[in-house]
Amino acid sequence: MRPAPLALMCLVLLASMVLSLGIERYPLGLADISEFLQASTGLRELPAERYAHLHNIIVEIRLPRVLLRCSRCCAFVSGLQSSFPTARE
Repeated sequence: MRPAPLALMCLVLLASMVLSLGIERYPLGLADISEFLQASTGLRELPAERYAHLHNIIVEIRLPRVLLRCSRCCAFVSGLQSSFPTARE
């Protein structure tokens, strides 16, 4: 596989993972997610209560779910790929 399509697929996967962090019962916007990431890296100050709230929602609840869905999707795609015959050079 050429590097350009692989890089594009990785970017699409990463973007879909970030967007899916905000989609559940309690919606988070991209601003909330970026605010949390900036506070986690020390680029921004957040009140302790807000930071703890976002950390609980993003890191402890949603991120494991997103990673599990991503790994299931990758396993599904690799299973599909192995079920079709490929051309041998």
